[in-house]
Amino acid sequence: MHRLFLFIFCCFSSSLFAISVRLQNDTAYPLRSVLYGRDGAFLADILVNSQATVKWSDTNSPIDNNEEHPPQGPKLSQTPLLVIWYCVDGGQYGVSDNVSTGSLVVASHSVGNRHCGPPKKKGDINQTGEKP
Repeated sequence: MHRLFLFIFCCFSSSLFAISVRLQNDTAYPLRSVLYGRDGAFLADILVNSQATVKWSDTNSPIDNNEEHPPQGPKLSQTPLLVIWYCVDGGQYGVSDNVSTGSLVVASHSVGNRHCGPPKKKGDINQTGEKP
């Protein structure tokens, strides 16, 4: 009986310490959500399409380490999390802070500009008549 309990505990104990959030983009724009831990450690950079919801967890999703966001701190950063929403053109859409694990983070509920410009098309001409 003790072996069965130990087996079950070992299988599910990692999920007790997992960090997970659901990211909901209820806007008309595709948005990038960048997640940071309480200690400032970069956790993930996720593209969330318009009207989509994505679940992120530190246990089943590799951390997207890239040149823009080098790895920092421990793998299991402590909550609360900070979620920064970005437009695909790089402008900041909004910020959701004090996010606890298991939360639903809704882009339109973030604090900030909450607006993205229209997507730039290749070959567009700016006001000076030159191609950007």
